[in-house]
Amino acid sequence: VMMDEDIFIHHNYIHDVNGEGIAVGSIFYENGKTVYCGGSAQTYFPHLIDGVKIYENDIQRTGLEGIQVFSAPNDVDIYDNTISFYGLREHGGENEGIYLGTGSTGHIFRNTIKDGLGTALEIHGIGNTRIDNNQIIRAGVNYAPNDRA
Repeated sequence: VMMDEDIFIHHNYIHDVNGEGIAVGSIFYENGKTVYCGGSAQTYFPHLIDGVKIYENDIQRTGLEGIQVFSAPNDVDIYDNTISFYGLREHGGENEGIYLGTGSTGHIFRNTIKDGLGTALEIHGIGNTRIDNNQIIRAGVNYAPNDRA
């Protein structure tokens, strides 16, 4: 299994994006992705990520999640971020402030998550995830387009 190490995403102002503010890793952790070539099927699994640090970012007005992480089984730290007006596209549930997806585990702390369409935190990780000292304000609120300032 291939593994990338030590990914740091910090001190960014990310705003007015149609998709995710920050998306790290592959969603195909559990079942892989099947590719057909020359009539035969091959299933490929994603490389894993060890040591993801996402901190001190200001993320505003995203179409989908503010931050999402998949396929990162060790040492994910998401902290000191401000995420506001997230998940505004109303696209099939991909509207969380922070989404820790399958194959991931870590520590989510000291984030401010506010004024989003979906849930503030959604966790589908593989265990040993700690969540503490986050400030959540008005999660799950459907805003009119003019309210998204």
